[in-house]
Amino acid sequence: MTNSIKFVFISDDYRRAWDKYVKGAPRKGQYGWLEFDDDFKEKYKLAREREEFMIQYCHRSKHSYINDALGVDQFVYSMDNMEKYYPVLNYQYYPEISREDFNDLMMKRAQELASMDRVIDVLYSGGIDSTAIILALKEVCPRDQLHIIAGGTSVIRHYEKLWDNYISGGWHTLDESGNLYGQAEPDKHIYTSGCEADRLFGSVGYPPQVDDAVRDPDSPLGYKINRTKTPNLEEDEEWNYEMWWTITRYTFLTQSFRLLQNITCKKMDLNNYQPFFRDADIHKWAINEHINKNMYWYNHGPRSPEEKFLSAKMMLRDFIAQWDKDYAYNKGKTRLMEQQAQKEFFSPLPNNFHVKAITDDGTIVDKDNIMEYLVPEALTI
Repeated sequence: MTNSIKFVFISDDYRRAWDKYVKGAPRKGQYGWLEFDDDFKEKYKLAREREEFMIQYCHRSKHSYINDALGVDQFVYSMDNMEKYYPVLNYQYYPEISREDFNDLMMKRAQELASMDRVIDVLYSGGIDSTAIILALKEVCPRDQLHIIAGGTSVIRHYEKLWDNYISGGWHTLDESGNLYGQAEPDKHIYTSGCEADRLFGSVGYPPQVDDAVRDPDSPLGYKINRTKTPNLEEDEEWNYEMWWTITRYTFLTQSFRLLQNITCKKMDLNNYQPFFRDADIHKWAINEHINKNMYWYNHGPRSPEEKFLSAKMMLRDFIAQWDKDYAYNKGKTRLMEQQAQKEFFSPLPNNFHVKAITDDGTIVDKDNIMEYLVPEALTI
């Protein structure tokens, strides 16, 4: 089947809508819904099971989604690997990058964003990743080019000196309404975040999935959830080296869209989607580091020992140390969702974000137009 609808982001709401739609209306012919035969329903069920397994195999919650960066594998929904906006990078050694200094790559990326000559919405948490981004951008951008977005006052405490000396003196939004995911404007501004740093630089997985995960070689996933034991996925180096490329391949394109789930524009400019570490040279640098066995594996979930994290992401700590050694080498873990930065996560109700999906031309699928995208052309079955 030729797919005429492709997505760069799908939400759990969109997936649940499809589940209900395929199951069928309460009464035949009700609502004018399409009707699917038993053969299609079985194929859909098997495809969803395969997708859900792969999501969890990649150490993500089953409520997340995957997108093959190579553009080869499809599971249920027709995904676009954004080749128009970002090069397809396979797992191989990149000798031209081996001669590059990581600090220079950071500044090169910052200059690239500055040169786009648009306002840059920067998602800031006060942690290592977003701090490195701010320090790089402030060297090459006029202050009024940066719109720094943070959620909750705990962000200030994470790095008071940077907040007081730089962030608070210019254009910034400190959202205390619980709507961090709705603050960026990717229809008009560059949008950047640091979400890809963990995937590239040694994280063993997404915290909600690995917070309680322990290594289990006998499990098909390679781990199991056991809340009575200390999480330990980072301790099996050989397994993490084996898993890194698979997880990166299927989740690298998915990292930063989640922070846009409550934007209200009808269409975003995908040229404006510019996560800082979604940079070809930094990406190649990380692949080289993996091939050279230079990775330091860490779990940044809340139950993992803090002292291990202090040895993580040393390339970013060394970059930050050019400005502040004390912060660089002593900053521990931060949590984006502290102080209910996104209120939906603290409600017993299902999340009800505005963005249900984003198509490959930037169209926002929401509750008003979702029926236009619940069509067989949106699936790969």
